[in-house]
Amino acid sequence: MLQVDSQYGTDDEGSILLSIRNAGSQKASVTVLDAYSGEKVISVLGPGGPAEGKLSLERFHGWYDFVVTVAEDPSFERRLTGHVESGRDSISDPAMGGLLALKA
Repeated sequence: MLQVDSQYGTDDEGSILLSIRNAGSQKASVTVLDAYSGEKVISVLGPGGPAEGKLSLERFHGWYDFVVTVAEDPSFERRLTGHVESGRDSISDPAMGGLLALKA
């Protein structure tokens, strides 16, 4: 079983700080999928092992959709979705109706 925690970063472009800990007694092959881009990060965590990372949200203007899965437990899935508000002008979710080619 994994413990998945997240918090918003404090930088201007927007980011998510993701913290994952393997609370089980067996190794866990963890995949974090960016559902917008299709990019994956895979980590193997030993029992009690942590993984932390900062995920930039600049590419999709503060919008995020991350899916965390474990190869050894197909029933495990955590999904983190939303938008980081920065106080600046924003855009609608770029995934509405399919991904759009966005220009800065």
